[in-house]
Amino acid sequence: MTDYERIRNQFNASTACRWGKQPRLEYDPGCLYVECAEGDKCKCRLNDGDGGPVTAFLIRWRARYAAK
Repeated sequence: MTDYERIRNQFNASTACRWGKQPRLEYDPGCLYVECAEGDKCKCRLNDGDGGPVTAFLIRWRARYAAK
């Protein structure tokens, strides 16, 4: 299991957004993103097309959207 897979599995199993939804961390080549199962209905979506580190991306997501 890669570091990304471990981080993704932990995030997807334990994270909730401030709107009470369970977002999922996903990766498509060149784009890391967090998306809610409700798609556009939830405001917790965030994309990163820069190819930066997963940890930095999740720190930004948590600061903006994580349940308090």
